[in-house]
Amino acid sequence: MKRICLILAALCAGFAPAAPRPFLERLADPEPFYVAHRGRVSPDVKENTIASFEAAAKAGLQAIETDVRLTKDGALVCIHDASLKRVFGVDLKVAEATLAEIRAYPVPTFDEYLDVCVKYDAVPFIETKGDKAVVAPILEKLRQRGLIDVAVMSAVSFKHIREVRRLDKKVFVHHIFSKPELLDELAAMGNAGLSWKYADLAALPKGLVERTHAKGLKCCLRACDTPEARDAMRALKLDYLPTNKMTPEKKK
Repeated sequence: MKRICLILAALCAGFAPAAPRPFLERLADPEPFYVAHRGRVSPDVKENTIASFEAAAKAGLQAIETDVRLTKDGALVCIHDASLKRVFGVDLKVAEATLAEIRAYPVPTFDEYLDVCVKYDAVPFIETKGDKAVVAPILEKLRQRGLIDVAVMSAVSFKHIREVRRLDKKVFVHHIFSKPELLDELAAMGNAGLSWKYADLAALPKGLVERTHAKGLKCCLRACDTPEARDAMRALKLDYLPTNKMTPEKKK
């Protein structure tokens, strides 16, 4: 009987779903690592919607970026602006509205976004918006779903980055439009990266990428929207490529 139980356990283990690959392991793959900015790869779908996330995932982008805010009643929703006006034409402020009011429009919940990422094995690349109180419930969701090693927590506000690292020592943090004076603190956090704010690659200071890498940090520029930009960014040895329209080349 003991032998039969061991055999059954081994068979069940063989059918268990594989754990998702950590973010840093994925970066080691040889092909360009694309991040779908606000889920966008097509002008035919609205940014930060289930339709945009699905389109990016089906196009094969390795990571899907979104923006996450808290509603008045503490729900996590995916939208870039503080208001729904630009995208949905209604001046409804997220922080002053309930989830029920927000859900009158196709604004995804954070759980729905994660569902798409899990379904297509895409990296959740999460930009936190608004008050830094948004950080803790996002991290809790990631822990519950076993995605701490897979996800990226990003923010323009360095206060948010510090809050992420205070609450979690493991998740990858990414500072948007960083500054040279923050390199040492980011490096001390460990498992970190950043984007430099140079739209024109020719304006990038010589040696900046090398100095960033020497600190043990990953880095990128925005945005990789043409094959020429992709090739130039790869030549610079940038680690990931945020894009609004590029998709991976089909493997032959």
